[in-house]
Amino acid sequence: MRTYTLFCVDFDGTIMDTMPAFLHSMRGAAERLGRTPPPDEHTGLAMGMGSLARCVTFLFPDIPEDHTGPWVTAYRDIYRTEGAALARPYPGVVETLEALLAAGKRLAVTSNKGEPLLRSGLADHNLLQYFELVIGELPGEPKKPDPDTWRRRVAPHFPGVAVEDVLVVGDGEPDMAFAKALGAAACLATYGYGPMDRLVQYNPLFRINAFADIADHL
Repeated sequence: MRTYTLFCVDFDGTIMDTMPAFLHSMRGAAERLGRTPPPDEHTGLAMGMGSLARCVTFLFPDIPEDHTGPWVTAYRDIYRTEGAALARPYPGVVETLEALLAAGKRLAVTSNKGEPLLRSGLADHNLLQYFELVIGELPGEPKKPDPDTWRRRVAPHFPGVAVEDVLVVGDGEPDMAFAKALGAAACLATYGYGPMDRLVQYNPLFRINAFADIADHL
């Protein structure tokens, strides 16, 4: 069985259960901007879409994507001050990260979450220490599934690591499409938030039902 050197791991829905934080923050953003929040069951379907702007246009189709700036600002403000406290690591995350490091693996977080919120979320749960690299959404920088995310933001930190040595782990379409664009192996976190019926069409090499299952692919 092939082994992998670098594990590029998603945040929301992969190592962190952030659904309660997402629902709370999106509900608060809608109320702040004078809109009636959709039911939580519907709002939850927006998770895993790859960007807050896409989430907003999914939930409120009358809002063009280029008018979602106030929503993104409100959401991130509420998430930072209230929502983040509702997020929790999935069971076994710490133990699995420690096992990966003990096996000589290298770890990076590759997320489309705003990078300041991403870093604070990892730090709040003492997870930052496990990762050599943490990248999130930044203005003017590429994000998943754009392969320039690898070329410009990830690969320079891991000289000598070829895409064939990378395992992309995530629960969303940006993760699966990112792996496909790179020619890297993909591991689908089936316990996450993505639309599994669509994601399996990417033919991920592995599927895991809990983050701890990734230890089977050391």
